[in-house]
Amino acid sequence: MSEVKTIKGVDEEIWADFKAIAEKEDRKMAEVLADLVKYYKERNIKKNWEEILTVKEPLTEYEAKMVEKRIKEFRKDFKFRETKWD
Repeated sequence: MSEVKTIKGVDEEIWADFKAIAEKEDRKMAEVLADLVKYYKERNIKKNWEEILTVKEPLTEYEAKMVEKRIKEFRKDFKFRETKWD
């Protein structure tokens, strides 16, 4: 026998719509819920990658050159091996 779980804060209209969707697709409500969670996760992963791939460059060309210069100075001051900048 399966264990009954409840979801707090779901109003009657939403619950009825959820049950209707499961009935319409001739599936168990647990299967529909699992698909909703899977869809939500996939959508968020795509959204996160879009944000990562379309982000504005964090530094201007001048700022990047200044960072490289400071890093070289820091490494030289502490006698770290030289970093090769391609």
